[in-house]
Amino acid sequence: MIKKFKDLRLTVKITSLAVALVLTSVIAIVVAGYNVNFKQVMEAAGEELYGCASITSGLFTPVDIEDMLAGKQPTPSVQSKIDWIIDHKPIFMNAAIMTLDGKLLAPDKNLIKEGFKSGDKFHIDQEAVNMMKTMKHPTYSGIYTFGQHERQTGYAPIYKDHDPSKEIIAMMAIDFDSDIIYSRTWDSLRLIIVISVIFPIFTGFTIYLVVRRMLKPIQSVGEYAKRVAEGDLTIGELTVANRDEVGLLTEDFNKMAGSLKNIIQLVALNAHQVAASSEQLTASAEHTSRATGQITQAIQQIAAGTDQQLTRVHRTNDAVGEISSGIQQIAEGVQTVAHSSLKASETAEDGNRAMRHMMEQMSQINQKVQRTSVIIETLNEKSAEIGQMVTLITDIARQTNLLALNAAIEAARAGEQGKGFSVVADEVRKLAEQSGTAAEQIRQNIQVVQSEIENAVTSMHDGTLAAQEGLSIVAQTGESFRHIVAAVEEVSSQVQDINQNVKRIHDGTQSLVESIEEISDLSQQFAGNAQNVAAAAEEQNTTVEEIASSSAMLTRMAAELQEAVNRFRL
Repeated sequence: MIKKFKDLRLTVKITSLAVALVLTSVIAIVVAGYNVNFKQVMEAAGEELYGCASITSGLFTPVDIEDMLAGKQPTPSVQSKIDWIIDHKPIFMNAAIMTLDGKLLAPDKNLIKEGFKSGDKFHIDQEAVNMMKTMKHPTYSGIYTFGQHERQTGYAPIYKDHDPSKEIIAMMAIDFDSDIIYSRTWDSLRLIIVISVIFPIFTGFTIYLVVRRMLKPIQSVGEYAKRVAEGDLTIGELTVANRDEVGLLTEDFNKMAGSLKNIIQLVALNAHQVAASSEQLTASAEHTSRATGQITQAIQQIAAGTDQQLTRVHRTNDAVGEISSGIQQIAEGVQTVAHSSLKASETAEDGNRAMRHMMEQMSQINQKVQRTSVIIETLNEKSAEIGQMVTLITDIARQTNLLALNAAIEAARAGEQGKGFSVVADEVRKLAEQSGTAAEQIRQNIQVVQSEIENAVTSMHDGTLAAQEGLSIVAQTGESFRHIVAAVEEVSSQVQDINQNVKRIHDGTQSLVESIEEISDLSQQFAGNAQNVAAAAEEQNTTVEEIASSSAMLTRMAAELQEAVNRFRL
């Protein structure tokens, strides 16, 4: 059903929906009107019933009422009056006098025909009767079914002696057949129903004509769109008659057709250029692919060279580590010598007064040693070309060897008292030889400074002669003490120099190790980056190949686009 409705023309759809809405509204109005009118008719009928009941209750004397309450049958006079009520007004279905609990006292002839008689129970609307007893005025019931009939009853109270100030002893009841109420209700709605039938028909016909007229321009737009869809763009613009939604739609469709015509012309103009550009792009992609392959090979060779360089850096780091271990041993030996020197200094402190003149001579020795230090610094600058750390190791090793030799000479001159210094000097000499052995691997790089080393030896020899002259002056205070003090001062000075130089060598070696490790890390990073670049180059090569493939596809699409554009007539 819904599918069939969707297939209907738009005019029929709009008209059907409008008629359905109007019909629904009319039905709702009729139903609401019926309910309102039914209540009004039922209320009017009730008032008519209890009005007649009130009037006719006065036809019966108080004696008649008392006799019937006492159980006597209604007299012929009473019966004729009851029958007169329904005969006088045929719309009344029944009339009867009954007690407040619903027992018949005097039923009319119609009730008697239905089989009711005096003393029978009859239906009453208990709520209406209670209100009558409470308010002491007539009332009516709603519609109810009793005795195979739908009916409405009006109740009027019958007072004792017909005195409203006295109690209610009975009531007068008159019935309406409910068909009268329904009939009156429909009669009041007849005009509304007729209008409700005519109005949807008239409305549907009017809407149909209006919608058909409104949709006529849309049909023109549909025909125009069909020709455009078939590729005919040579048609002119549609005429815009109104400025409503349909007119705006027609105007927008004219703009759309014009824009489509311009687009097709532009596409036709550029399709050939796209095809040519695609061919150039394909050629450029092939050239780029070959260049990318060459770049990839070069980067892979760089990565291999970086791996070799990294291996050499690791070897250098191992060699420097061995040198650092040797320097650490030298430092430990120097600490031992320093400890021995400290003990000798404590022993020589007692003869400090006799050594004043000797200190003046030793001052000259110190000057000689300072000149020697200057020469050694010059030697340091000359050896900077092959690395400060390696040069410093070699220089200190030679200096340590000379100092150990001088200490051994002084210890030999001291005799028995210098044996302890001789052992220390021998240990220092051994440590210096180990340091020299470690530095022999780079000996070829320091030949340039050999002349400066010889100058240092000469200066140290001068220092030795000055020390001998000082020793001869100190001979006045005792040969043995002079030898001890000279040896202590000489060894203490040399141990301090050695200790400082060893510290500098150790610090420099550590810096060299850190630098080599940084070089190693950078080499590893460079190798990794080279591999990444090579991978990226390969990926780029793949991308270029995809571009070449896409360019070929673009060429085909341009040809297909040109073919599609040719279907339009401009």
